[in-house]
Amino acid sequence: MNAHVRTRVSAYAIAVEDERLLLTRLSDASPVFTPGLWHMPGGGIDPGEQPVEALSRELRSPARRGRPPPRPMPPPPAARL
Repeated sequence: MNAHVRTRVSAYAIAVEDERLLLTRLSDASPVFTPGLWHMPGGGIDPGEQPVEALSRELRSPARRGRPPPRPMPPPPAARL
């Protein structure tokens, strides 16, 4: 079997507003994940794009109209072992 695996770096958001978690539902045309599953908002990072730019693009949708733009949070400090 000669299956070619393609890798694409992606960025996903944990979006919380008023103690509600934003999830998206995958379309029936999803080529990667099982269609219809609930998923974190996000997607593939385009060549030359930064992760925060990809998330901003993915989060601009009719569902967010009238809301302030998302703002990135700094990553948590690395755990010390």
